[in-house]
Amino acid sequence: MILIKGNNIRFEMAGDRSNVAREGGDPVGTGTIITLPPEHGMMHDDGYNLHYCDLFFGPYEKTRKSVDISKNARAKAYFGKRYQATLARVDPPIDGPWTEYGDVVQIWYLRAGEKSAGGKTKYYHIYGKENPLPGRVILYKCGEWYKISHPSGCRIDDQGIASP
Repeated sequence: MILIKGNNIRFEMAGDRSNVAREGGDPVGTGTIITLPPEHGMMHDDGYNLHYCDLFFGPYEKTRKSVDISKNARAKAYFGKRYQATLARVDPPIDGPWTEYGDVVQIWYLRAGEKSAGGKTKYYHIYGKENPLPGRVILYKCGEWYKISHPSGCRIDDQGIASP
């Protein structure tokens, strides 16, 4: 099941990291900030349809059809047990062609679900700060779609992006 985990997404690309990361999601360096259109969602899957360590960012179409997430432990843990999920249509270009855009050092987004006060809580993740992994965190682009490929061993769970 592909989950749309957030929207209002921004990326900070690698640049001069002479500024040490500050708390609160401030920029960690002087890299370019990429702001996606508000209708783009952050999409993740447990590895059934999309690679587990990839996040996809692109347009989606909401429907009014309810989806029962009670039997999907990861969805329930992320969104909350009382969250009223609805079906959405997505069509990520899984096989590309993807063009490498650069290394990502931080991501900001509004999280969907109960744990975020109805999608009003801003989340951020500074890559490599808490649980570093060997390898790069790479942003790719294909048309209006973006994809972040995390190194093998990544952890994306009910807390969000946990590692790297």
